[in-house]
Amino acid sequence: MEDKKHYQKEKKAQLDTWKRELKALRNKASKASADMQSEINKHITNLERRIEEAGAKLLLLEKAGNDAWGSIKEGIDDVWGSLKSAIGDAASKFN
Repeated sequence: MEDKKHYQKEKKAQLDTWKRELKALRNKASKASADMQSEINKHITNLERRIEEAGAKLLLLEKAGNDAWGSIKEGIDDVWGSLKSAIGDAASKFN
């Protein structure tokens, strides 16, 4: 089984990457037309909420004992897959 600390570090790094990508998307929105700004900002708000939820899951994992982390990991993997897809969709849509 994957080491809990390594897993946490990997997921934290991914969250940080996604936060940087959102920052770049915000910068892009600031230079877009008013209509496009509104659409981009809706996506950003949704993605920010989902990133916060992912961060909360990581906190649960951090507090979980070594015996329970495997079941929490499954939920995190599901959230990560969904979030990765949503961020990829937003990036391709607004590039």
